[in-house]
Amino acid sequence: ISSCQIVGYLVGILTWLGALLVVTLPDWKHSYVTEDSFRGVLVVRGLWTTCTVKEFGAVECKNLSEPFFALPPLIRGCRTLAVIGTVIAFCAVAITPLGMRCTRIGGEIQTKLRIARCCACFFGLAAI
Repeated sequence: ISSCQIVGYLVGILTWLGALLVVTLPDWKHSYVTEDSFRGVLVVRGLWTTCTVKEFGAVECKNLSEPFFALPPLIRGCRTLAVIGTVIAFCAVAITPLGMRCTRIGGEIQTKLRIARCCACFFGLAAI
């Protein structure tokens, strides 16, 4: 049972790190805009930046540093949900060792089971 718990915990840590990576990457939406029949621009949008890649390789990025309520509703909602999910996943990663049977902290077996269930709910909420 302990080896399954450790593997599950490591997968939880990898999931949280993946969530951090996804939140910070600028590659959420790609669109190709043609300026005329010969030239085009690739527009790459993320939660925090918008980058344009010209045909000859030049990249120009603009931070979306406007006030939160001045941003489009889609960006506001995605930012909010992504940050909340990442924070909840971090809480689950931080509390999970208390509920593992292979650790000595966390109290009795019944307490450890409650903590483990709570952490499982946190991971589920973070995934949603």
